[in-house]
Amino acid sequence: MNIKNCKKLKRQAAGHDGPLTDPDEMLLFKPSNKQEIDFYEQLAVREVKENTNDVPFQDWTPTFLGVLQENSDQINDKNDGILAEEMGAFLHENKTANAQSDGKTYLVLENLLYGYVRPNVLDIKLGRVLWDHTADEEKKKRLNDVSKSSTSGSLGFRICGMNISANRATFDLDAKYQVPQDDSHIFINKYYGRELSGSNVIDAFDLFFGDDKLSAQNRQELIDMFLKRLQLFYNTLLNEEVRMVSSSLLFIYECDATRWANLSQNQELIHPHISYDSDSDEASSEDNLTASTSKKKELSRMSLIDFAHTKFAPGSGVDDNVIEGVESLIKIFEKLKTKYTI
Repeated sequence: MNIKNCKKLKRQAAGHDGPLTDPDEMLLFKPSNKQEIDFYEQLAVREVKENTNDVPFQDWTPTFLGVLQENSDQINDKNDGILAEEMGAFLHENKTANAQSDGKTYLVLENLLYGYVRPNVLDIKLGRVLWDHTADEEKKKRLNDVSKSSTSGSLGFRICGMNISANRATFDLDAKYQVPQDDSHIFINKYYGRELSGSNVIDAFDLFFGDDKLSAQNRQELIDMFLKRLQLFYNTLLNEEVRMVSSSLLFIYECDATRWANLSQNQELIHPHISYDSDSDEASSEDNLTASTSKKKELSRMSLIDFAHTKFAPGSGVDDNVIEGVESLIKIFEKLKTKYTI
């Protein structure tokens, strides 16, 4: 496999252009900066806290698989359709590659959409403060204005974008907010979220969960699952000393009715990371295959993404800037649960 053979990520809900995926859409190659790479590398070796029932912070993030320089030695082609073996070959050849390069540096992560047939994706940016210490005065002013004029300032979060199947509600949405995609999907841009207020932001969630093929029971189950995840995530943050700026919560659910019929029982709140030991031999690939193919059974997920302005901050206490947004989301999902209870 060669990075030049990768393609643009489908169903991206927000963020900058540039994320790529391999031909089988198993992996995500995200252009990144040193701070985000450092954060993922610290997270990968971090010990799980003892004497707590909270979900570990790293379990909310995508599986980190390594770093790739665009012009370094390329990946040996091993496109046999098996996720574990493909990741194994990729990591064995590239995880420790440090070749000098003037090309882009990519984070290599699991593709959170792998296994989904017709996913709806929602990106929610957390925090009232949208800039860190590296921002110049012009950027600070611009982002402060965005915060003050949007739900970032009033609720501590903002709808950054969606990529969803067209539904009855999208037909009534102003054309300036949407871009038709293939397969009847619609990309809803950042300007939609910027114009929402505290009084109507719940409409965005009605839009997100409004898939016409989703049964009332499935919609109720999804909302309940996401509410529980938000509550667990809130508890995780209460025991973390981290500073996140412009990080997002990514909400994903399946709209394909056949997968719901086959997989709706025993859905997990938190999905395990795909594990890979770069020092192991090929004999271990069968175990990795079991972990990776379990992703094909999930129908929904909530993950924390985007750490270009994130760092661990021992001694600084909890991150109120992010926690306030999660509190607001919990309140909204409590309202949604009441609204959609059958």
